[in-house]
Amino acid sequence: TSQHGAISSNQHRLIMKLRKWQQQAINACLPQFAKGRKLFVIEACTGSGKSLCSATAALKLIESGKADLIVVLTPNCGTRLGWKKTFDSLSLNGKRVNVTDDSNFPIDANVWVSTYAGYAKVEEGLLNRPVSGIIAIIDEFHHPADTAEWGNAVDRLIALCEHGIF
Repeated sequence: TSQHGAISSNQHRLIMKLRKWQQQAINACLPQFAKGRKLFVIEACTGSGKSLCSATAALKLIESGKADLIVVLTPNCGTRLGWKKTFDSLSLNGKRVNVTDDSNFPIDANVWVSTYAGYAKVEEGLLNRPVSGIIAIIDEFHHPADTAEWGNAVDRLIALCEHGIF
């Protein structure tokens, strides 16, 4: 992002301006991670832009060399598509973000979006891909907090990742 919060992108992409609270959340999150904090929670009302805020923070972590893969876990196919669209609208080091929500994981993907129920495929895919680090985004955490299987998926992913944004 620029100093004014605009997310740079190529000519075929939207330029999205972060809201003040989103930039403040990112500015609070990144120094905490730099100090070794593993988890950061972003809480705001529905439709306020938590996905864009979390995606931007995670991409900044990749740009800084903290990791090379973002894994997003979300409750359902509708939110999975929303996350894919969010990352499709952003760039990484001036290039298109390579985001997938496919269960067949491409080796060159920067972002893998999955439902909680599909996390076993993510684990399987990670066995065949060397990564320097993983940033996890856990969407709508109240769902895995209520469902043991989904909660176990989050626990397993967080154990593998460098940082997690809830």
